Amino acid sequence: MKKTLYILGLTCILTSCASLFVAPNLEDTRIDEQNVMRVYLDGNNKILVNGHETALEELKDLVKNFITPHPGDNNAPEVEWKTIDNIDSILYSKGIVYFDVDRNALFARYLDVQKEILQAFKERKDELSIKIFKKTYDQLDEEQTKIINNTVPIRVFETITEI
Repeated sequence: MKKTLYILGLTCILTSCASLFVAPNLEDTRIDEQNVMRVYLDGNNKILVNGHETALEELKDLVKNFITPHPGDNNAPEVEWKTIDNIDSILYSKGIVYFDVDRNALFARYLDVQKEILQAFKERKDELSIKIFKKTYDQLDEEQTKIINNTVPIRVFETITEI
């Protein structure tokens, strides 16, 4: 079985991506499993989140909750404080979304799932932008956008399973 990894628009065959990604799969890295949400789109177009079947309508909220810091919750991703210029420290989630797609899944369904995942990050960025700057993410200037992007990075790793 071969997997292709997509990172922020970059594509590479897993065996040749060492410079872009630490290892061919998450099991071979030092990423704590607590920090990983696994989203799988199977060949029958079913969505599984951490092994549990999930409706498309629930996905965005699940991802957003996962990437929102929950200090003290041992079931949530680890958090750390980030000090950012001109702002006090901000709580940062180490959550990563690992999106694996079966090669037989419909492309339209793949796009629907990807859209929901990215919408979760957008909403989280909007919430933090309003909290810190009193305006939505789309209204921020370049420096403010950089601050929010550093605090809520889009950490999504996509793979396509090919048999």
